[in-house]
Amino acid sequence: MTLKHIKGNTYCSEGSTNIGICNGVMIDTDIDPLHVKAMLGDLQEGSIAIDSILNTHAHPDHFGGNAYVAKKTGARILATKKQLPFMEEQRVLELVTYCAKAPSFESDYSVRAIPSCVVDEIINEEGVALHGDEFIFIPFQGHAWHQHGVLTPDGVLFAGDVIMAREQIEKYKLPVIVDVEQAIADIHLLMQEKYDSCVFSHVPFSDKYRPLLERNLSLIQEIGEKILGLCTKPMGREELTGALSQEMGLYESYIQFGHVNITVGAYITWLGDQKQVEYLMEKGIMKVVKK
Repeated sequence: MTLKHIKGNTYCSEGSTNIGICNGVMIDTDIDPLHVKAMLGDLQEGSIAIDSILNTHAHPDHFGGNAYVAKKTGARILATKKQLPFMEEQRVLELVTYCAKAPSFESDYSVRAIPSCVVDEIINEEGVALHGDEFIFIPFQGHAWHQHGVLTPDGVLFAGDVIMAREQIEKYKLPVIVDVEQAIADIHLLMQEKYDSCVFSHVPFSDKYRPLLERNLSLIQEIGEKILGLCTKPMGREELTGALSQEMGLYESYIQFGHVNITVGAYITWLGDQKQVEYLMEKGIMKVVKK
């Protein structure tokens, strides 16, 4: 069995997206079928039964295996009101990414291909009691407004996509952020709070995660400085997305463009709120320029 024991009854199955297991509850399900099938085999080998599924947030790499796991185990899928529309109607994510029906790309992952699932029960934003155990939700909404960390009864926090692994930073160089101010606050919260253990969705488990928090925090600041430096002349959002991609040598793909465009939009808002840029209309296009 390859499940990694974290503490008490809390385990982690590491893969493209880390999956948590605690007292009959699965936290995230990945979208990689090889990982999901191997993980279910590990559970069967260890005589570990699953009857409930929680997700840190409703992005495909986190809830993509929900329907399959539910079918194989009979587990119920639980979600907050904020998560539900993303899980049951994949076109919501199309709107978030493209503000319209998503293009279909033959050579790249398409948002249209996101698997949906049926939510069995809507649960409270603060957490849920299962089998007499409290699973507490900690809001981390810089990456997605519906994201929360899941704190198990053993004091282990599954923190979702608050930070990137060093390998991700080297490859993609840019986090997906919808709210820069909140993304900064999320990292500061983790720096201040003392959790027994903390598992990030795409980071190999380690109790020594503070240096990675600090690196991600500095990365957020660095990106803001780069964007501000590009805004010495008025630039529209898509033009700024392209300029930032060239400046940072970003990994190029259709879906990556959508992710960068989301993050650039968040920075435009953040820099505007800080009064570091101003908005203007130029030939029917909204642009920003450094003050």
